[in-house]
Amino acid sequence: MAPTLTVGQLAHATGVPAKTIRYYEQTGVLSEPRRSATGYRQYDQRAVHRLLFIRRARALGLSLPSIKALTAALDSGQCLSMRPQLTHLVTEQLRTVREQIVEFQLLEQQLAQVLHRLLTAPASPHAEGCQCLELDAPAAQETAQQSSPLTREGEDMSASTTLESLTRLATTTKGSCGCGCGCDDAFVSVAVMLPSATAAEPDTLAADASRDQEARV
Repeated sequence: MAPTLTVGQLAHATGVPAKTIRYYEQTGVLSEPRRSATGYRQYDQRAVHRLLFIRRARALGLSLPSIKALTAALDSGQCLSMRPQLTHLVTEQLRTVREQIVEFQLLEQQLAQVLHRLLTAPASPHAEGCQCLELDAPAAQETAQQSSPLTREGEDMSASTTLESLTRLATTTKGSCGCGCGCDDAFVSVAVMLPSATAAEPDTLAADASRDQEARV
């Protein structure tokens, strides 16, 4: 019988907090695992592959509804059938990021202009309030011509809310598809360092097990 992982071990292996793993399960992004006779979650290697795929997708800024649709497609077959949908999502995200780069470049120019004014222009009283943050006419006109904040699927696509921490995630699987989705993980062995019974952070694993027991169904 293939070895299984607890939620704490899965969190340690993938770098995804146990609380987030449970949230992914509740929202249907990650399939519910089977339970032991005592009610504890038991994860297999496929769950490791799938969670790493989800983490990469989130790091690239893909929305949870989109990822849920992708994982549903993976559950129904090989990643080849999911590729067109993934290609479309990545293309749209790339377009969004490029548009945001343009917006940030404009913002950089505006901040530099305001900073230069603050450092060089003498302070003077303003009859109509402080105008230290006012932009010169060309910059202000260019700002007005910018499009409204980007949205996709009803979500705010501003940089502060779209992207999670930009983490470089190494692909740990080398399946035939090469996308790291783990669709062929039955033939791939993932090198995962699991904590032993005496490994560091035993309190974390014990707390995970306690919370998991409270969530038994």
